[in-house]
Amino acid sequence: MFKRILIISYYWPPSGGGGVQRWLKLSKYLPKSIIPVIYTPSNPPFVIKDTSLLRDIRPHMEVWKKPIKQPHRCLFKKKIKAYQGVQQGHPLIRFLGANLFIPDSKILWKKDSLNFLLGQLKKTHIDLLISTGPPHSMHLLAEEIKKKTKIPWIADFRDNWTDWEVIQELPLLPLIRRRHHKLEKRVVQTCDGLITISPNWSQKFREKGAQNVFNMPNGFDPEDIPNPFPKAPKQKFRLVHMGMLNLKRSHSFWKALNSLMNSYPEIKTELEITLGGEIAEDLKDFLYQESDLYEKVKYIGYVKHQEVFKNYAQGHVNLVFSHTGKDAQGHIPGKLLECLAIPRPLLFLGDPQGDASQVLNKYPNPYIHITQLHQVQDIQHALLELFQKRHTNISTQAIENLKSYNRQYQAENLARWINNIQKPKT
Repeated sequence: MFKRILIISYYWPPSGGGGVQRWLKLSKYLPKSIIPVIYTPSNPPFVIKDTSLLRDIRPHMEVWKKPIKQPHRCLFKKKIKAYQGVQQGHPLIRFLGANLFIPDSKILWKKDSLNFLLGQLKKTHIDLLISTGPPHSMHLLAEEIKKKTKIPWIADFRDNWTDWEVIQELPLLPLIRRRHHKLEKRVVQTCDGLITISPNWSQKFREKGAQNVFNMPNGFDPEDIPNPFPKAPKQKFRLVHMGMLNLKRSHSFWKALNSLMNSYPEIKTELEITLGGEIAEDLKDFLYQESDLYEKVKYIGYVKHQEVFKNYAQGHVNLVFSHTGKDAQGHIPGKLLECLAIPRPLLFLGDPQGDASQVLNKYPNPYIHITQLHQVQDIQHALLELFQKRHTNISTQAIENLKSYNRQYQAENLARWINNIQKPKT
């Protein structure tokens, strides 16, 4: 059994957002015989800050830190607002950032981190390396450590690399795009084990040369969910979406909702929409132009994770939108699994044949609706049915029936899998 595991993660509390929670929660529930050691920046830019996540850090856990350089601050002397890792500033800045820093700007952290970690590893025994990305430069750091120390290494892909919609949309030169593919192939074929979030993505990585793939979706922490869960409000018809959202993903939804308000005055009277998290400017601009929708929307900004379920409790229907990129079929949003564990109707907009829909189909429930992301009529039908049942109390899935997505069960399963990772031959 491995005793000490070094986890290289750019995201760690008090940083907030979905990228933090996967390894924060897994390290929280790993068996006590496994001691996780975290390596993370000491000075990350807090696009999202969530001090409530600090409570999930395992007692006496070691956290190693080293400062990271921020090239955009150094080069351009101003903060560049980001949406899912894609710089939304001047096109020239976006072009330079995408083509100068490969695979991402965090690569500038690699050299200092390598020297620091090699020094630490001379003083401290580590049995296993785990790198989690994005940012995918974390994998390149781990690859270099493995090369120099022969410590076995697992690469965790929370999002894809070259098939990720963020990379797909970057203004990359053909040469640079080929470089991304080359680096991805090298990482996938060099690591001793690879973890990702869905069957579809697992198969895609096998096709790229991965030999030892472990499918581990995101999940929920049962300690985060209020018990008993509050009943839905008796007034209004409130739709709740928590997390990042842009117009590309949601345009058909807004079109369907606007049409319903025009056809059903009672929906227009009772409708309220809560949007939490990072909302893209293109969506805000669109809603501002649609006055009937705009007056129904309440922006609450980023919500600390411990407050997310309070917002779910105040709504009648939870909304989850899938990716729109090349990897959409294998995308299982973390929010989807949290919503599955609570007693509220759910509208999922994505591929009915995708992995996320297959998860929902395992738990038949008349209050779970799956529609194509861009099928306006199907979305209208689902919303109308949910409106008609808005004040019906429903029961949630029993937590034990959802153990595949329970962080505690996942950590135990992960521990058994990594115990079979063999030390590379010298």
